[in-house]
Amino acid sequence: MTDPFKTHIRNALANPGLQAALDSNAERRLYALQQAYASLPEDLQVMRSRARAVREEVISNLDSYLPQLIKNASDNGLIVHQASNADQAVQIVLEITKQYSAKVIAKSKSMV
Repeated sequence: MTDPFKTHIRNALANPGLQAALDSNAERRLYALQQAYASLPEDLQVMRSRARAVREEVISNLDSYLPQLIKNASDNGLIVHQASNADQAVQIVLEITKQYSAKVIAKSKSMV
């Protein structure tokens, strides 16, 4: 870390107004989370278990779900690119960035 960065950190940690605002924000977020859980139609653990079972079902039968996903995405105007390996995926991304003169690329994390 650079010295100015460390100084900025020390100043922020010593700032009582900032610390009070952060504490207040944390309390509001905790309260909002508790309210959100309380508003669920059923127990959170039941919902998590069902989501886990659905995920396992889809992964176990990906060969039948993937074509359905691709069709639905395409029917909704999305362009689906498929790569059989990482190198091919990189090439597809490079072609798209070149085609659109992209300056920034965002990658999302897969849930699988």
